[in-house]
Amino acid sequence: MPIAMTHIDLQKLINIDHLVHIRRTGTPAEFARKVGLSRSTLFEYIAYLRDELQVGIAYNRYETTYYYDGADLLSALNRMLGRQRDQNRYVTPTRMLKPCV
Repeated sequence: MPIAMTHIDLQKLINIDHLVHIRRTGTPAEFARKVGLSRSTLFEYIAYLRDELQVGIAYNRYETTYYYDGADLLSALNRMLGRQRDQNRYVTPTRMLKPCV
């Protein structure tokens, strides 16, 4: 069952993405320390990346680092934005927004 995160720190998400990209995360405990999270909160972020954003992130025990195995954060966000643009392409009367006054 996925854990619903109530708060996501964008800076921490960017730091996680950077360390995973350069394959310098270390063990989960080291990774958590590097991004300023507890180990359990780091696992929540990783679950969020995998489950909600559908990012392919895996752990290599021999290199002791997380790495992208498939879609990374940027491609997942681009995919989400592309879907959003497609959904907004055709506006029906029920989907129209009222102007702010």
